[in-house]
Amino acid sequence: MALSACSRGGSYAIAPFEAVPPLRNGAVSDPTGKLYGDQDQVRCNLALTSGPVELPARMCVRAGGTIEGEAFHPQQPKIPPEPSPGAIEVPLNRHGGGGYYVPVKINDALTLDFLIDSGAATVSMPADVVQALVRLGTLAPGDVQGSKDYKLADGSIRASQTFQIRSLQVGDTVLQGVTGSMAPVNGGLLLGQSFLSRFRSWSIDNGKQMLVLDGRW
Repeated sequence: MALSACSRGGSYAIAPFEAVPPLRNGAVSDPTGKLYGDQDQVRCNLALTSGPVELPARMCVRAGGTIEGEAFHPQQPKIPPEPSPGAIEVPLNRHGGGGYYVPVKINDALTLDFLIDSGAATVSMPADVVQALVRLGTLAPGDVQGSKDYKLADGSIRASQTFQIRSLQVGDTVLQGVTGSMAPVNGGLLLGQSFLSRFRSWSIDNGKQMLVLDGRW
């Protein structure tokens, strides 16, 4: 079974779902010959327009990616949390002075920066990211829900494949069974209403540059 979608230039297709072989034991290497264990975190090039992502080394190789080196985590200053009656605060970042983005972990595999977009009906991902999830074995035929028409900001209508995202993690919050939709390869990663509406309220604290999620339904 293959995922397909429509674009202004016609239709395009995602690679068919195939059985993913089990993880094998043993070291894997990057192009320089450096060896990594199965669970070592590496920068993995999956040919996504958003650039390399962080994955366990064996998962990267299994998905057809290229290891670019060891994942590096710079030391972040510790900010003492403020007491809260239940609201969750997640740090935001801005790309080129534009909208607010938040790191989102998809299906316990890929972590990518999503633009917070309350005007988007669903969590939207470009086709190359969906294809990467298929190769990683975290998106299966049973997750596909069919095609649905969506109205874009310019008023045009676009048909898009929809699917169930098994889990989305934002900060320490994990939601399961979130509806996702597929955009063209050059589309953006949008954190839309299928995620945001699962909370009683949400807001952006511009002063602290935090996404505030309050009261999960």
